[in-house]
Amino acid sequence: GCAASIDKAVEQGILVLTYDSDSADSSRSYYVNSASDYECGRIFVQDVARDVGEDAKIAIMGGGISAGNQQDRLAGVEDEIEENYPDMEIVATTWSDDDTEVAKQNAENIILANPDLDAIIGISGYEPHSAAAAVEEAVEQGTLEEGSVYITGLTMPDVIRPYIKDGTVQSSYVTEPAHLAYTAVYAANELLNGTEFADGDTFTVEGLDGVEATVTGENIYFGLIKLDSSNVDDYSW
Repeated sequence: GCAASIDKAVEQGILVLTYDSDSADSSRSYYVNSASDYECGRIFVQDVARDVGEDAKIAIMGGGISAGNQQDRLAGVEDEIEENYPDMEIVATTWSDDDTEVAKQNAENIILANPDLDAIIGISGYEPHSAAAAVEEAVEQGTLEEGSVYITGLTMPDVIRPYIKDGTVQSSYVTEPAHLAYTAVYAANELLNGTEFADGDTFTVEGLDGVEATVTGENIYFGLIKLDSSNVDDYSW
Protein backbone atom coordinates (compact mmCIF):
# COMPACT_ATOMS: atom_id res chain seq x y z
CA GLY A 1 0.00 0.00 0.00
CA CYS A 2 0.86 3.68 0.17
CA ALA A 3 1.04 3.98 3.95
CA ALA A 4 4.84 4.07 4.19
CA SER A 5 5.14 6.81 1.57
CA ILE A 6 2.35 8.84 3.16
CA ASP A 7 3.92 8.49 6.60
CA LYS A 8 7.26 9.65 5.23
CA ALA A 9 5.63 12.73 3.69
CA VAL A 10 3.80 13.56 6.93
CA GLU A 11 7.05 13.22 8.88
CA GLN A 12 8.48 15.92 6.61
CA GLY A 13 5.62 18.26 7.45
CA ILE A 14 3.54 17.68 4.32
CA LEU A 15 -0.23 17.66 4.70
CA VAL A 16 -1.70 14.53 3.12
CA LEU A 17 -5.33 13.82 2.28
CA THR A 18 -6.47 10.73 0.42
CA TYR A 19 -9.50 10.51 -1.84
CA ASP A 20 -11.50 7.84 -3.69
CA SER A 21 -9.55 4.96 -2.09
CA ASP A 22 -8.16 5.39 1.40
CA SER A 23 -4.98 4.46 3.21
CA ALA A 24 -6.56 4.32 6.65
CA ASP A 25 -3.53 2.75 8.32
CA SER A 26 -1.36 5.72 7.36
CA SER A 27 -0.96 9.05 9.13
CA ARG A 28 -2.91 10.99 6.50
CA SER A 29 -5.16 13.72 7.91
CA TYR A 30 -8.45 13.02 6.12
CA TYR A 31 -10.03 10.75 3.53
CA VAL A 32 -12.35 12.49 1.03
CA ASN A 33 -15.15 10.75 -0.84
CA SER A 34 -18.79 11.17 -1.78
CA ALA A 35 -19.83 8.76 0.96
CA SER A 36 -18.45 6.05 3.20
CA ASP A 37 -17.76 2.97 1.09
CA TYR A 38 -19.19 0.90 3.93
CA GLU A 39 -22.39 2.98 4.01
CA CYS A 40 -22.67 2.68 0.22
CA GLY A 41 -22.97 -1.07 0.63
CA ARG A 42 -25.72 -0.62 3.18
CA ILE A 43 -27.60 1.81 0.92
CA PHE A 44 -27.59 -0.66 -1.97
CA VAL A 45 -29.12 -3.37 0.22
CA GLN A 46 -31.76 -0.95 1.51
CA ASP A 47 -32.72 -0.15 -2.09
CA VAL A 48 -33.11 -3.85 -2.87
CA ALA A 49 -35.18 -4.43 0.26
CA ARG A 50 -37.46 -1.49 -0.53
CA ASP A 51 -37.88 -2.09 -4.27
CA VAL A 52 -37.67 -5.89 -4.51
CA GLY A 53 -38.30 -7.37 -1.08
CA GLU A 54 -36.62 -8.24 2.18
CA ASP A 55 -36.22 -11.88 1.11
CA ALA A 56 -34.51 -11.14 -2.21
CA LYS A 57 -31.84 -13.41 -3.62
CA ILE A 58 -28.96 -11.20 -4.66
CA ALA A 59 -25.58 -11.38 -6.36
CA ILE A 60 -22.72 -9.01 -5.64
CA MET A 61 -20.41 -7.98 -8.47
CA GLY A 62 -17.12 -6.29 -7.59
CA GLY A 63 -14.09 -4.96 -9.42
CA GLY A 64 -10.70 -5.40 -7.76
CA ILE A 65 -10.83 -7.92 -4.95
CA SER A 66 -7.85 -6.38 -3.15
CA ALA A 67 -9.07 -2.76 -3.32
CA GLY A 68 -9.95 -1.36 0.08
CA ASN A 69 -13.02 0.47 -1.17
CA GLN A 70 -14.38 -2.76 -2.68
CA GLN A 71 -13.92 -4.69 0.53
CA ASP A 72 -15.53 -1.90 2.57
CA ARG A 73 -18.58 -1.83 0.27
CA LEU A 74 -18.83 -5.60 0.42
CA ALA A 75 -18.69 -5.46 4.22
CA GLY A 76 -21.49 -2.88 4.20
CA VAL A 77 -23.65 -5.15 2.04
CA GLU A 78 -23.01 -8.19 4.21
CA ASP A 79 -23.55 -6.38 7.52
CA GLU A 80 -26.77 -4.70 6.39
CA ILE A 81 -28.18 -8.06 5.35
CA GLU A 82 -27.07 -9.80 8.55
CA GLU A 83 -28.37 -7.07 10.84
CA ASN A 84 -31.58 -5.99 9.13
CA TYR A 85 -32.62 -8.44 6.39
CA PRO A 86 -31.90 -11.97 7.61
CA ASP A 87 -34.14 -13.48 4.92
CA MET A 88 -32.12 -11.92 2.13
CA GLU A 89 -29.61 -14.29 0.56
CA ILE A 90 -26.33 -13.66 -1.28
CA VAL A 91 -26.19 -16.35 -3.96
CA ALA A 92 -22.94 -15.26 -5.64
CA THR A 93 -20.03 -12.83 -5.31
CA THR A 94 -17.82 -12.20 -8.34
CA TRP A 95 -14.78 -10.08 -9.19
CA SER A 96 -13.95 -8.63 -12.60
CA ASP A 97 -10.64 -6.87 -11.89
CA ASP A 98 -12.36 -3.80 -13.41
CA ASP A 99 -12.66 -5.49 -16.81
CA THR A 100 -16.03 -4.86 -18.48
CA GLU A 101 -15.96 -8.05 -20.54
CA VAL A 102 -15.15 -10.15 -17.48
CA ALA A 103 -17.91 -8.37 -15.55
CA LYS A 104 -20.45 -9.14 -18.29
CA GLN A 105 -19.38 -12.79 -18.37
CA ASN A 106 -19.70 -12.94 -14.60
CA ALA A 107 -23.23 -11.59 -14.85
CA GLU A 108 -24.13 -14.12 -17.55
CA ASN A 109 -22.84 -16.95 -15.37
CA ILE A 110 -24.78 -15.65 -12.36
CA ILE A 111 -28.01 -15.48 -14.35
CA LEU A 112 -27.55 -19.01 -15.72
CA ALA A 113 -26.70 -20.49 -12.33
CA ASN A 114 -29.45 -18.71 -10.42
CA PRO A 115 -32.82 -18.80 -12.21
CA ASP A 116 -34.48 -17.37 -9.09
CA LEU A 117 -32.13 -14.38 -8.91
CA ASP A 118 -33.87 -11.16 -7.83
CA ALA A 119 -31.15 -8.51 -7.83
CA ILE A 120 -27.57 -7.65 -8.68
CA ILE A 121 -25.56 -5.14 -6.65
CA GLY A 122 -22.53 -3.68 -8.39
CA ILE A 123 -19.95 -2.32 -5.96
CA SER A 124 -17.59 -1.10 -8.71
CA GLY A 125 -18.26 1.33 -11.54
CA TYR A 126 -17.69 -1.42 -14.11
CA GLU A 127 -20.41 -3.72 -12.80
CA PRO A 128 -23.97 -2.30 -13.07
CA HIS A 129 -23.88 -1.58 -16.82
CA SER A 130 -22.19 -4.93 -17.47
CA ALA A 131 -24.92 -6.66 -15.48
CA ALA A 132 -27.55 -4.70 -17.39
CA ALA A 133 -26.08 -5.78 -20.73
CA ALA A 134 -26.17 -9.43 -19.65
CA VAL A 135 -29.74 -9.09 -18.39
CA GLU A 136 -30.91 -7.53 -21.66
CA GLU A 137 -29.29 -10.31 -23.68
CA ALA A 138 -30.92 -12.97 -21.51
CA VAL A 139 -34.30 -11.28 -21.97
CA GLU A 140 -33.80 -11.12 -25.74
CA GLN A 141 -32.86 -14.81 -25.76
CA GLY A 142 -35.96 -15.69 -23.79
CA THR A 143 -34.07 -17.14 -20.82
CA LEU A 144 -35.02 -14.33 -18.43
CA GLU A 145 -38.26 -12.50 -17.85
CA GLU A 146 -38.09 -8.77 -18.47
CA GLY A 147 -37.97 -6.81 -15.21
CA SER A 148 -37.22 -9.85 -13.08
CA VAL A 149 -33.68 -8.81 -12.06
CA TYR A 150 -33.18 -5.51 -10.26
CA ILE A 151 -29.81 -3.78 -10.66
CA THR A 152 -28.26 -1.11 -8.46
CA GLY A 153 -24.82 0.03 -7.32
CA LEU A 154 -22.08 2.47 -8.25
CA THR A 155 -21.74 3.36 -11.90
CA MET A 156 -20.89 6.08 -14.44
CA PRO A 157 -23.56 8.13 -16.24
CA ASP A 158 -22.52 7.57 -19.84
CA VAL A 159 -22.44 3.77 -19.59
CA ILE A 160 -25.60 3.34 -17.50
CA ARG A 161 -27.73 5.91 -19.36
CA PRO A 162 -29.15 3.61 -22.07
CA TYR A 163 -30.13 1.01 -19.48
CA ILE A 164 -31.91 3.57 -17.32
CA LYS A 165 -33.67 5.00 -20.35
CA ASP A 166 -34.96 1.61 -21.49
CA GLY A 167 -35.98 0.56 -17.97
CA THR A 168 -33.50 -2.26 -17.42
CA VAL A 169 -32.05 -0.23 -14.53
CA GLN A 170 -34.31 1.93 -12.38
CA SER A 171 -31.60 3.83 -10.54
CA SER A 172 -27.95 3.72 -9.58
CA TYR A 173 -25.38 5.93 -7.89
CA VAL A 174 -22.42 7.99 -9.04
CA THR A 175 -19.63 10.01 -7.52
CA GLU A 176 -18.98 13.20 -9.46
CA PRO A 177 -15.22 12.85 -10.14
CA ALA A 178 -14.62 16.57 -10.49
CA HIS A 179 -16.29 17.13 -7.12
CA LEU A 180 -14.11 14.41 -5.64
CA ALA A 181 -10.81 15.98 -6.65
CA TYR A 182 -12.01 19.53 -6.10
CA THR A 183 -13.30 18.84 -2.59
CA ALA A 184 -10.04 17.15 -1.61
CA VAL A 185 -7.99 20.13 -2.81
CA TYR A 186 -10.44 22.61 -1.26
CA ALA A 187 -10.27 20.86 2.13
CA ALA A 188 -6.47 20.71 1.97
CA ASN A 189 -6.32 24.43 1.22
CA GLU A 190 -8.63 25.18 4.14
CA LEU A 191 -6.46 23.16 6.50
CA LEU A 192 -3.28 24.81 5.26
CA ASN A 193 -4.88 28.20 5.88
CA GLY A 194 -5.61 27.37 9.50
CA THR A 195 -9.13 25.98 9.43
CA GLU A 196 -9.68 23.23 11.97
CA PHE A 197 -12.26 20.55 11.25
CA ALA A 198 -14.17 18.85 14.03
CA ASP A 199 -16.30 15.72 13.86
CA GLY A 200 -19.78 16.68 12.69
CA ASP A 201 -18.76 19.94 11.02
CA THR A 202 -20.29 20.81 7.66
CA PHE A 203 -18.89 23.28 5.17
CA THR A 204 -19.81 24.63 1.76
CA VAL A 205 -17.33 23.71 -0.94
CA GLU A 206 -16.95 27.12 -2.56
CA GLY A 207 -16.81 26.93 -6.33
CA LEU A 208 -19.12 23.89 -6.51
CA ASP A 209 -22.76 24.83 -6.78
CA GLY A 210 -24.78 23.42 -3.89
CA VAL A 211 -22.10 21.03 -2.63
CA GLU A 212 -21.76 20.70 1.14
CA ALA A 213 -19.29 18.42 2.83
CA THR A 214 -19.58 16.75 6.22
CA VAL A 215 -16.69 15.83 8.48
CA THR A 216 -17.11 12.38 10.03
CA GLY A 217 -14.13 11.52 12.16
CA GLU A 218 -11.16 11.48 9.79
CA ASN A 219 -13.44 11.41 6.75
CA ILE A 220 -14.96 14.16 4.61
CA TYR A 221 -18.06 13.20 2.60
CA PHE A 222 -19.87 15.38 0.05
CA GLY A 223 -22.72 13.09 -1.06
CA LEU A 224 -23.59 10.53 -3.72
CA ILE A 225 -25.74 11.39 -6.73
CA LYS A 226 -28.64 9.02 -7.39
CA LEU A 227 -29.30 8.65 -11.09
CA ASP A 228 -32.71 7.76 -12.48
CA SER A 229 -34.75 8.59 -15.57
CA SER A 230 -35.39 12.12 -14.30
CA ASN A 231 -31.75 13.25 -14.14
CA VAL A 232 -29.49 10.81 -16.00
CA ASP A 233 -29.16 13.24 -18.92
CA ASP A 234 -27.84 15.93 -16.58
CA TYR A 235 -24.52 14.14 -16.04
CA SER A 236 -21.85 12.98 -18.44
CA TRP A 237 -18.50 11.28 -17.91
